[in-house]
Order: sequence, then C-alpha cells, then structure tokens
Amino acid sequence: MNTATELGGRDDTSTELVRRMFERTEAAFKAAVERGQRTGEFTPDRDPAAVASLLLAALVGMRVIARAQGGRERLCRVADAALAML
Repeated sequence: MNTATELGGRDDTSTELVRRMFERTEAAFKAAVERGQRTGEFTPDRDPAAVASLLLAALVGMRVIARAQGGRERLCRVADAALAML
C-alpha cells in the first residue's frame, strides 16, 4: 500500500508492480467468486468481475484504514459488508 500511495503514478517501475499485484489479486477474487457461484455458496446473480473489483477495493481500503488506526470494529464492518453481498 505504501508503494501504491507514495509512488503510484510517479515512478513507472513501482506503478507497474502495483498494477500487476492488483491484477493478480483481483483475478484470484474473481476465480473464487466464480467457484463459489458454481458450488452454490455465493449468489449467482452477481457479476464475478465486478465483485472481484469491489473486494479488491475493500481490501485496499481496509489496509489503509488499519494503518490509520481505524480499529478492529471498523475493519470488521467493512469485511462483513463485503462478504454479505456475496
């Protein structure tokens, strides 16, 4: 997160590394959502790519909140809300 917020957009190498990390994480989330939809664990009416993007955004946001001393309660609310939409 430090690299993304401090160097993203200003340093080409760092920006590329962060972009690839985000892409890999989002792809893993998408695969997990698709798998969960096939097995019936997740609702089938959600777009897996959109859900993956939302989960990535929640993860990134949670990491920033954690660094800013957001507190366990706030982090749990974010995680619960993200998981509830699955």
